[in-house]
Amino acid sequence: MDVLKPDVFVIEGIRYRVNPGNYESYGEKLEEPYYDNYEELPDIETISDGEEDIEQAEGGRYKTSFHIAMTYFAYIIGSKGATKKRLETETRTKIFIPKIGHSGDIVITGASKKDVASARRRIRLMVISSRKRHAYTHFISVPMTGLSIQSGFMSFKSEVLEKCKDRGINESIFQNPERLHLTIGLLVLSDKVERSEAGKALEECKEVVIKPLLSGKKLRLVMCGIDIMNDEFSDVDILYGKVSCKNDDIDLQDFADSINSFFYKKGISDKNEPVKLHVTLMNTKFGAKKDTEEEEPRPVMRVNKKDKIKAETFDATNIVKNFQDYYFGEENITTIELSTMHDSSNGQGYYLASAVIDIS
Repeated sequence: MDVLKPDVFVIEGIRYRVNPGNYESYGEKLEEPYYDNYEELPDIETISDGEEDIEQAEGGRYKTSFHIAMTYFAYIIGSKGATKKRLETETRTKIFIPKIGHSGDIVITGASKKDVASARRRIRLMVISSRKRHAYTHFISVPMTGLSIQSGFMSFKSEVLEKCKDRGINESIFQNPERLHLTIGLLVLSDKVERSEAGKALEECKEVVIKPLLSGKKLRLVMCGIDIMNDEFSDVDILYGKVSCKNDDIDLQDFADSINSFFYKKGISDKNEPVKLHVTLMNTKFGAKKDTEEEEPRPVMRVNKKDKIKAETFDATNIVKNFQDYYFGEENITTIELSTMHDSSNGQGYYLASAVIDIS
């Protein structure tokens, strides 16, 4: 992490800086997130700490219980319970966490509502930070599988295979036409509760963000032109189709960014940055998947750039030269989906959906 540009999360109008340290937990080396008050930003929408769910229990003490996926228990407990003990001391609370291997709610009790809210808020910050270490499991997708787009893609594929006999180009690295899609955001959803909450968030997003942006109009997308993810045409791992909106009064970039930002402010997504508008057409990972007979590409892993191993690439110089402005087609978008990155459909048909909203 760049110490001059630390990760920052906003809760209750306050920015918290995340400073990683090291500790051991359950025999594994983990990074312990440490949080301190950074600066107030009252104009930014905040993530609720659930204070409305804190109730007064017997003896005048306050109590709250809330769900956290068991995946994150180790981060909250720390080595020999050190992180949990420190959190209890600093917030003057008692924290109950289910034993490893058991699910259930985390329960916090304290003498004041403020103390309980503080402990709950800090646990949520730990989870948000810890989520960055896990593989993505789901993504918010816009299916681009209409007959027009699929037909254009299949013609593109046929022409490329016929005209471009360059290094690494073969049928296996092309996307399945039934899985063409625009990705709006990547998510880590660790259990069925998180998946359910993300589904509810998608429904809320439809009412709060999507409907106002569309203003009753249909979202008609055009795919025209190609580009690559890196800068060297002779050394490519992903080639994609460019996407734009047919509607002059709808800004597709703003549309996608607004949805992604909504999920970030809900604490479901860990990235609030501009969406890369693209539909993947060729990816060397597709070829690797078929070589190893995997059912589906592995979930996208978080890796440091310095640790990233160079994957097999292909030479796209002639593809870009001959098909730079290739027209694939256009279609009305009818659904936005919460798609499973690793499903059991054996690569056939569109991705398995955890939730779907109709925007037609």
